[in-house]
This record gives sequence, C-alpha cells and structure tokens, in this order.
Amino acid sequence: MIKFGISVQRFLRDSALALVGLMLTSGIAIAADQSKPQTLFTNVNVFDGKTNGLAQGMSVLVEGNLIKQVTKGVIEAADATVIDGKGRTLMPGLIDNHIHLALPGPTLPLMETDKTWEDIAIAGVIQAEMYLMEGFTTVRDAGGANAGLQRAINRGDILGPRIYPSGAFLGGRGGHADFSPFTAPIENQSNMSRLNIARDVDGADAVLKAARNNFRMGASQLKVMQSGGVVSAFDPWQMEGRTVAEIEAAVEIASQYGSYAMAHSYRKVSILRALNAGVKSIEHGFMYDCEIGALMKEKGAYITTNLTAFAPGLFDIPAVRDVPASLRKAKSATKAFAGYIDNMKKCPAKRGFHTDCVGDVSSCRKQIAYEKYLGGDFFGNYTTLVSLTSIGGEIAAMTGEFMNPYPEGALGVIEEGAYADILIVDGNPLEDLSVIGTQDKWFDGPDRPEGVETIRIIMKDGVIYKNTLSSSRAASGDEGAATIRARLTIDGRIAIYGVRFKTDNAELIEGSADTIAAIASVLKANPEVKIAVVGHTDNRGGHDHNLDLSKRRADAVVAALVSKHGIADDRLFAAGASFLSPITSNDSERGRALNRRVELVRVQ
Repeated sequence: MIKFGISVQRFLRDSALALVGLMLTSGIAIAADQSKPQTLFTNVNVFDGKTNGLAQGMSVLVEGNLIKQVTKGVIEAADATVIDGKGRTLMPGLIDNHIHLALPGPTLPLMETDKTWEDIAIAGVIQAEMYLMEGFTTVRDAGGANAGLQRAINRGDILGPRIYPSGAFLGGRGGHADFSPFTAPIENQSNMSRLNIARDVDGADAVLKAARNNFRMGASQLKVMQSGGVVSAFDPWQMEGRTVAEIEAAVEIASQYGSYAMAHSYRKVSILRALNAGVKSIEHGFMYDCEIGALMKEKGAYITTNLTAFAPGLFDIPAVRDVPASLRKAKSATKAFAGYIDNMKKCPAKRGFHTDCVGDVSSCRKQIAYEKYLGGDFFGNYTTLVSLTSIGGEIAAMTGEFMNPYPEGALGVIEEGAYADILIVDGNPLEDLSVIGTQDKWFDGPDRPEGVETIRIIMKDGVIYKNTLSSSRAASGDEGAATIRARLTIDGRIAIYGVRFKTDNAELIEGSADTIAAIASVLKANPEVKIAVVGHTDNRGGHDHNLDLSKRRADAVVAALVSKHGIADDRLFAAGASFLSPITSNDSERGRALNRRVELVRVQ
C-alpha cells in the first residue's frame, strides 16, 4: 500500500476537489473559498429525495463537502470543475438502513465457529467498498459492527460509505442474537461476544452495561433483538425475547446519549410493546397494520422492512430450504405476514430501505438489486426512492447532537447545506428504477456486475469515487491527484479519462496537461512508487493496429511525465493492451468511449 504522510480522506478534503452545490435561485456568480474547492454540475434534472418529480434544467454547485447552491439555469463559478450532466438525473446518494458488515456468512453457526476476526474484518472491507460502488453513500449497520470500519473509511484507509454502527446485538440466551453452539454452557463467552458482535444480556442491569459498552465502542444507536427469527437456531419467530424492563433499559441508555434504540420486531404485540417502551425504529415489522401505523406517527417512529421476506422464491433459499426447522418457521411466518403489503399501502408509515444481507459480496449484490426491484413492484418507484434517500437521512439524524458521526449536513437530500453525497444516473429513476440497479430475480438470478453501469457518478462527502462522464477539468490539479492517489492506494490501478489524444493518433490534445500534472504530483509525493502506463482502445480496427496505437499513447504519457515534470523514467513502464481488456461492451459509442482510456497500474 502506498504510504502517505497524511490520510487519504484528509488529503481529499484539503485538495482541490469540488463537488455539487444547490440553492433555489437563478444564475448568480459564486465566489470560491480557496480552502473549499468547487465542482459545478450543469444541465441536470434534480430528484431532491422528497419531491415526486424532477426539477428540470438545473445547475448544482458543491463547495468543499457540502452542497452550496441549486438553481435553474447558469451558476457562474470560475474556479469550479464543471461536469455537464447532459440531461441526466442528479439525486442523493442511496442509504441502506439495515446491513450487517460484520456478518459475512455463509451461516450463523459457521460465523461463530469458523470465522476469526481477520476473516470478519476482510469481509467487512470488501462489503463496504461494494456498497459504495453500488451507489450507497450511507449505511446503518443494524448490529455487529463497531467503529473500526467507520474510522478506517473516515481516515481514507479503505473505501466505503458513511457508517452508522450499532455495536453488538443486545439479545438474550436462546434468542436471535445467540450464535453459540448447541452445547455451549450458560455464561459461555462466544466468539461473537468476544468481538462485541452479539451479546446475550439477560436482565435490565446486563442490558444497561452492554448498551453503555456499545456506545463506548463507537455505536451511534442501539439494536435490541426482541423477536425470534427464521434462520436462527434456537428461537421461534413468534418469541417475545425481551422483557419490557430490558427494552426500556436500552432505550434509557440511548436517550442518555441523545440517540435512539431500534428493535428487531416481528409480531404485532412485539411492535406495540417496543414502541410504547420508547423504541424509535422498528426492524422488519412484518405484522404491521394501521393500529401500529397510528402509534408510530404519534411516537415519531420509523420502520425498515426487508421486502425479500415476501418474495415468491423465499422457500428456495438454501438457508431456508435445507434446514427443516427454518423451512417450517418460514412457512408459518409467511402466512402470518401476509397483510403487510396491503396494510403499508393503506396506512403508509415512514419506511426506510432495508436489505439485511448476510453473506458474500456476490450474494449481497443480487439481494440489493432484488430489494430495489421489489420496492418498486410493491410500492412504486417514487416511494422506493424516498425510502432510499430522505427517509434514511431522517433516521440517521435521530442519532442526535452527540452521537451523530456526521453532524455537519443533512443526508439523503439535495438541498443547500446538505452533504455532497450525490449520484448522476442515466434516465429518470421515477420512471425506470432499473437505472439505479435492479434485478427481478434473487438467488436464482445471474451474478451482478461490479457497480451499476447506469450510475455514472458517485460522490461522497465531496469526493468523486466514480466518474464515467467527462468534465472540463476532470482529474485536474490537486483534485485529480487526490482521486488518483486514493485509487492507487486502494485498488492499485485507476482508469484515466482526462488524458486525451487525437483520433487514431498518439498526439496528446489540449486539456490533457492538468491530468498529467496530477499524475506527476502523486509520483513526486511518493518517490517509492512505480507505475505502468497502459493504453487501451475500443474494438474499431484490427488488433495489431490497436496494439501499436495503445502502446504509442502510453509512450506519449510517459514522455510527458519525464520531459515536463522530471519523473525518472525508471519509475515508469509503458504498455499497450489494444482492445483486449474492455471495461464494458463496445456495442455503443458510450461503451467505446469508456474503453478508450489510459490506465495507471501500481507495480511497486
């Protein structure tokens, strides 16, 4: 890994990386604060996370890590990096309110008996990057994760979304948080309890101590395991796994920290009990009805539900199908939960998006895409998009003044002063939800590609993590250096689109100089680093011609780095790949444009 004197995150914050900003005015000149660089998005249609419609022909300006202005028409910002959205949709980054970064699967028993902290940590790092590159800029870990991954992401050591951790599940012996083997004696310390992933806490006093410890370990809210589950070993889903006193103990500690408690609750009686005890977020809530909805409104509470529980193929999931007890529980639960969809339509509550994937990255990509699809199918595109954006932002804000790890701006919305967590997508997601990555099959569906092709830009906290659009100052100056530095650190490679050539030629064209200067600044700051510069073409023309062209283009970049920036030539290696390593299909001009690139690959 490249060693840096300061963290990537700090560098990105302090570098000239500008992002999107908003304000409901018309063409006003914006003076740049030099300590807070700007990026200006033009010609975009804005979904703000709340309104059922797009604001057409907008410009959006970001200064530093916050949205500064949104206006119809022109914003004059002379020092901003300008990206033309060309009529695409600009929307908030997505929020998943129920994930488990510390539960890599494949089964609950194996996580207890066959996973070391290294296994769990590595899986969490991979999952975190996957969520970000799927367009999720914020996630709430609903049990298991402490602050370790969050801190690493905030420092810039790894890639990932903002994380709101819950610390260890607060359950009881034989409940949904009991991962111990069948023969484990009472008071046995499990692997999960040692790692503060799950705790058996019986009695209010034990809950108080464990809840305080969770906040000590970096939790921003608490998670109480109230009901049983379907795939867990010892607990019927109908079980009432917490006493009122135990629930109230968790709520009391959360309140002392200015935050809230959420509860894993299935049955109606459990949900009502949790709400009356002060719980603010009902997880799953499968027996939701209008009485519950009225009480939620009165209490200012939210619900998040994994809609895959209502999927037609639920009984075919291996974890259900292959375990007789789980299959039996799933069949009885499905009958009891049958009214959820109709009740939620009749008496809608504030419902956040919820995936609840336990497993590897490939499985979770499928589940995320299917969960999005089911949201649109059951409740419509607008309601699903709100659940993915502004509702999640409201849930995050319940962590309050003290425990909110990201207190500077709002999340899940496009408005002045909100965090610059932004996506640009092809098309209109209000009309076609597939542009944010949906799939109409779950485990029986095809493997998903890495990332969503129609999500063209992903930004979090003023940092561009994906950009398949061109910009007038793309990868320029310190902004480009920050992005290049981050990708070489994490991935060991980066595709560069700011270096451009004349058609079918190796001559660099105007506008490439800033990007080459950014590459040089990274190399100068890290003298131990050596890179390969690899040219790539589309599939137009023969292989031999393109192999020669791609090599000559790589040579041109190396020559510019050596002659204009004084980079030692023994730190650089030029190669051509012709059309043998495409990023995407060459069947469209957009695909061919993505494949025509220069890549930097760290070789030392």
